[in-house]
Amino acid sequence: MNTVSAIPISKNNTAPSLTGLSNNPLDCPVNDFESALDKRQTNRMALIHWLKNHLVEGTDFGSIKTKRGLSKPSLWKAGAEKINTILSVSALFPSYADYEQAALTKTTLEQIIIRCELINSQQIVVASGIGARSLKQDYNDLNKSLKMASKSAYIDATLKLAGLSDIFTLDLEDMMPEQISPATTGQPNQSQSPVNKPPAKAPSVQTISPKQLTALEQIIKTDHIHSDKLLAWLSKVSVSQGYQPLQQFSELPVILVDQVMKKLPEFANTAKN
Repeated sequence: MNTVSAIPISKNNTAPSLTGLSNNPLDCPVNDFESALDKRQTNRMALIHWLKNHLVEGTDFGSIKTKRGLSKPSLWKAGAEKINTILSVSALFPSYADYEQAALTKTTLEQIIIRCELINSQQIVVASGIGARSLKQDYNDLNKSLKMASKSAYIDATLKLAGLSDIFTLDLEDMMPEQISPATTGQPNQSQSPVNKPPAKAPSVQTISPKQLTALEQIIKTDHIHSDKLLAWLSKVSVSQGYQPLQQFSELPVILVDQVMKKLPEFANTAKN
């Protein structure tokens, strides 16, 4: 007759410890934990020192003017590339395959969402980031939208990898169609009157929504923005993009809303001047 062997259990036996099975760093030995903290803190201080001495303002990062002064510096793609180079990590974009397939199958897209993964020399993912973009922002230029979303994802992953969110914000290069450096981020020319001549053929355009308009008007009031000066500038922007000049804020093309909202801090307190 077959018998089943059993492992004898001592009355003094206790449940096995799970400490050795845990991945939580708080479960490691105290001395090891303290040593790791000291090492990481020292390394982070060394990294910050390197950043201050090697990243170039206006090329690798930059700030914008607000009513409270300059904003927190924004990390740009060039700066992120330098950081990842010294940390010996490279970028992968696994989302690309999905958009290659979408292009081959002629799938209609409205939004682009890209994931960036930073990998070390052992091919281990050490950080990841996400970037998103609406094709409407780029006039349905898929290539440009992919590049812009990829850049945002890359910078997002870099900030997470090095723990630099307390030093840099996300990229502000996208606040205008072209990259803005501190040298070109000045007050708009407010002495010129709006361009009144409409384009030869104005495109059909969706205008700002009532909710967005309310938010814009609230910012104008709260930040003491000179509404006539802002409207004049918006009208010139609208015309430069191929739209009709504006007579009122409700005529603002919705595709320009995001760009305009990010530009508003430069107009703060103009109503008091």
